[in-house]
Amino acid sequence: MVFASQAFLAFLAIVLGVYWLLGRWSARAGKAWIIVASLFFYGYWAPAYLLLLLGSIGVNFAFVHALIANTNRRQRALLVTAGIVANVGLIAYFKYFAFLIESLNFVTASDLLVPEILLPIGISFFTFQQIGMLVDTWKDRLTSS
Repeated sequence: MVFASQAFLAFLAIVLGVYWLLGRWSARAGKAWIIVASLFFYGYWAPAYLLLLLGSIGVNFAFVHALIANTNRRQRALLVTAGIVANVGLIAYFKYFAFLIESLNFVTASDLLVPEILLPIGISFFTFQQIGMLVDTWKDRLTSS
């Protein structure tokens, strides 16, 4: 959905109107509506990448809850490290895997199949936001709201 389109303007008007109505009734309902609308907006472009985003959120949610539940410093350090590695691995795959294969083909004169990987919109943004959440949780700076 292009920002300068009539479809986006209609979407925005509906989202803001429903948010305003729900927000008058319940702040939590307003937040839930914004989450649902945001996921719809992200998935509108490429529904398959909505699954990627939800999977990433789910994995990071599990890491955060494991960090909250664990009091052992060493285990918490391992958990946050594993979470960061998983997140950076996601970005590395989408941004650099094809480049790595091309480089290997060039250096070794091989003919490995280079995958055509479409870069998900905002992958760096949402991944680094989630890394920030992991680090904040690890440092006990996470607040709920």
